Amino acid sequence: MIPGEFDDHGTPHVRRRAERAIRSKLQLASANFEPVQQFLDRMSETLTRHYGASTALERRGGMQPTALNTFEVTYSIPHSEDAPLSLTFIVTGDDADTILMQGRQRSTAGEVNAEPGQLDQRVYRLDRLNELKEALRARIIGHLSTPQTRPS
Repeated sequence: MIPGEFDDHGTPHVRRRAERAIRSKLQLASANFEPVQQFLDRMSETLTRHYGASTALERRGGMQPTALNTFEVTYSIPHSEDAPLSLTFIVTGDDADTILMQGRQRSTAGEVNAEPGQLDQRVYRLDRLNELKEALRARIIGHLSTPQTRPS
């Protein structure tokens, strides 16, 4: 038996090693996501100027580990009582160089039995960041341009 692998004496050591590995990967994922975060911040400022404060993108907490080499963070535009938009970004890969963008627009915000809305998923490589930015711009502006979600 390898010391620390299956005995009780090594468990805390293995746990600390795993926690360090997760922190390290989380730092890498956060650093790789930084250009997207900066773009979303600038986009939020632009939305606020053109559509009003209720259209600002809101980050829903920090980036969180969800699986091995997989981390996620969610943003939303809750402005519309009719159909809020949620964007979840999943940063994954050994080098945290792939981003899965999930966009969901619920059909109605206030109803408990509301349809969950259609989920739109796309995968982007960090070396093609401009494609992700263009897709984000189109998704957000498209959401705000829809009559049922247009801010008043």
